[in-house]
Amino acid sequence: MKKLSFIRLPIFLMIVVFLIATSAYASNPVPQNNYVSSLTSLNILRGNYSLESKVKRAEFISWVVRAMGYDQDIDISKMQMSCKDVKKTYWAYDNLKIALNFKFIDVYPNNTLRPDENITSKDALVILIRALGYGSDILKSSYEEISKESTSLGLINDVTISDSKSLTHGQAYILIYNFLTSNLNA
Repeated sequence: MKKLSFIRLPIFLMIVVFLIATSAYASNPVPQNNYVSSLTSLNILRGNYSLESKVKRAEFISWVVRAMGYDQDIDISKMQMSCKDVKKTYWAYDNLKIALNFKFIDVYPNNTLRPDENITSKDALVILIRALGYGSDILKSSYEEISKESTSLGLINDVTISDSKSLTHGQAYILIYNFLTSNLNA
């Protein structure tokens, strides 16, 4: 009887330690904090957002433009942008203009960009693939094809996303981080 309880105690302690460790990790995920601090130190992220809040299209596009360094190195004075829902005074006007001119994004058929709408996972992946120089016509592809291309480029490592769902800040941070470690198409 004593031998049996001697064996149960270490097993019980291992289970308790495992539960405490997984609980601590779930409440404070270290990788997420690393993504945020890395992107903030690179001046890509500017602000403090809840990881679960939804990302607006203009936010995401601005992060991609900053990640490419285009917000600092490009003369935008000769670039054109004509969208009926983005005024020159809009906070992300310059970044949207850059993204349009570099063909990261397209204007919708009704001549809008919808910068204040939540960005979907599919749209975010298309922007990243185009910014890397792959698949200029990727927008016409199915989500499965976009996901396959994103996987091959390493864009969706360590993140779970699905078709047409709005992207959270936490998911977007991981995508942008992965984007920075992907290879540009020459």
